[in-house]
Amino acid sequence: MHDIEKWNFITDLVGNIVLFIPLPFFLSLIFNIKSTARLVLVCFLISLVVEVTQYVAGIGVADVDDIIFNTLGACMGAVLVKVWLAMQLRWRKPA
Repeated sequence: MHDIEKWNFITDLVGNIVLFIPLPFFLSLIFNIKSTARLVLVCFLISLVVEVTQYVAGIGVADVDDIIFNTLGACMGAVLVKVWLAMQLRWRKPA
């Protein structure tokens, strides 16, 4: 693997993960989804729809790796949502 190919792989990997980290926050806030499993499932389905659309429409590059890395980013975001919700509950408790 050449340096440019390695760089493209790394930027693609990091970009797909980072892109999906905020999605569980938005889903939690807008649609009131609190379940970690449900958040990850919805993010996975969104990623799947994007990749299938790219494949069917012939735009972009449809890749299974994108679904995997997007879902990994969603998992990270879902864990952060759980931490955020736990912190909110802790701050709201009267002393």
